[in-house]
Amino acid sequence: MQNLRYGVRRLAQLVPTLILVTLSVFVLSHLAPGNPARIILGQHAYPAAMRQLERELGLNVPLWQQYLLFVWHAVHLNLGISYTYRTPVGPIIGQHIGVTVYLVVLSIALTFVLSLAVAVASAVRVDGLVDHVVRVAAMVMFAMPPFWIGIMLILLLAVDVPLLPVEGFGGSAGSDLYHLVLPVLTVSAGLIVIIVRPLRAKIVQILSTDFVDAARARGLSPSRIVWRHVVPNALISTVTLLALNLGYLLGGTVIVENVFGLPGLGQLLVQSVEARDYPVVEGLALFFALAVIAVNFLADIAYTLLDPRVSLE
Repeated sequence: MQNLRYGVRRLAQLVPTLILVTLSVFVLSHLAPGNPARIILGQHAYPAAMRQLERELGLNVPLWQQYLLFVWHAVHLNLGISYTYRTPVGPIIGQHIGVTVYLVVLSIALTFVLSLAVAVASAVRVDGLVDHVVRVAAMVMFAMPPFWIGIMLILLLAVDVPLLPVEGFGGSAGSDLYHLVLPVLTVSAGLIVIIVRPLRAKIVQILSTDFVDAARARGLSPSRIVWRHVVPNALISTVTLLALNLGYLLGGTVIVENVFGLPGLGQLLVQSVEARDYPVVEGLALFFALAVIAVNFLADIAYTLLDPRVSLE
């Protein structure tokens, strides 16, 4: 019953969130300069052809009617027809989602492993050489934007030392992973600095607690104390932090996919914005919003599983 009440409450919060997201994206998309009909037909199109295409695309009705029509279609799982591709938006998103899912999942996995290793190495030697290096490196990396990190990695690992491909996506599982090495490193580099510092601070805090002192008194080895007792408790807050930064992660993938020429949702979004393809832009915004909400909901569930003392209420 408790979980049911929590689920109903989260669903109730979902409605105003999605309304604000769709309204904001709709208004900002239509405020951007440029007419989709003009972009499709070219600068020298006849006015009659422009008006005809605007009627076909539904751009000749007031904006509030266009918004209500978009919401009505979205409720019925219909995201409209793309102006550029002239096909339904849903399948278009489906064709590009795989690349972005690969990139996000691999980036989160690499971020989790490296953040945990670095945070533990730093926390068990507070104010030591490793700790100082980690903190300084984290501050420096935090100031570097993802696109700059990607460009530097391209110069180092693809131009100066041609080890990895610069762009594109392969046709097999092995080739896909090979082409994703640099993009994953780029996204993870920006996310690790967000995770490492609070995770290190949490580990340092737990290492000074009474139950850790009791474990030392019982003769448990330092590695056993850290990995069996300290790390599981520290990871509880890390799960929430990763979920809260999913929006940052998705924003980073938009930039990284365009830097490395990956045919994912980020590249599709940029191309659709340039083409003023409103249905695709609005559909992607709705998809990203739902993804962030779903991941945060799952993070709440995971939080209760990691720490039974926490209640969803």
